[in-house]
Amino acid sequence: MSLTESSNTLYELKNVERKYNFKSNEVLAIKDVSLEISEGELLILEGPSGSGKSTLLQMLGVLDLPTKGSISFLGESLDKASDKVRTKLRSLKIGFIFQQFNLIPTLSALDNVELAMVPTKAKKSAREARAKELLERVGLSHRLNHMPSKLSGGEQQRVAIARALANTPQVLIADEPTGNLDSESSRQVMDLLRGLMTQSERVTVIVATHDKDIAKYGTRTLKVKDGLLV
Repeated sequence: MSLTESSNTLYELKNVERKYNFKSNEVLAIKDVSLEISEGELLILEGPSGSGKSTLLQMLGVLDLPTKGSISFLGESLDKASDKVRTKLRSLKIGFIFQQFNLIPTLSALDNVELAMVPTKAKKSAREARAKELLERVGLSHRLNHMPSKLSGGEQQRVAIARALANTPQVLIADEPTGNLDSESSRQVMDLLRGLMTQSERVTVIVATHDKDIAKYGTRTLKVKDGLLV
């Protein structure tokens, strides 16, 4: 798989299913989903807890594979790619944001962002400059040396967004990114994510949420219910 190919269609899902074995039962989390996602979208997957949207995100993030059907990224099959290629894809092309900020509590905001670039083997000076640039972009240039415990929830999530952007991903996958935030912080985070689509480093953003107010930010919103797109 080439990781440098460009295409208007970023993802193509065809008749995707994902089954899990839970004790003695078989659970069908995703049912016959077919979907195309274009470059430059802010796609919202809206649905209640347990609807299957997080499972769908995990497959788009190459953290999981379908048990039936196919998923392609830039025209190349993910389910047929090697583990090495999928790992490289996650490292270089996909950034992740979660409801829990997952910042390392003993590291400053700057160090949390810089740490994400260590696998690239970039020099420390380059990593630090990139981390400062990203924290400035998310409005935290005055918080570079603050520990997570000294940051508000909205500020911690903005650090997490900066960290997710550290390796210049093509896709940003966000699972309930505002789930732990108040309404004003949620608005700031979604404004920030929407702005990523128009900046020089244009990013496709895919957000899973149960919040109808958050869903309004999307260029396209798909409802997920009982493993189906409805």
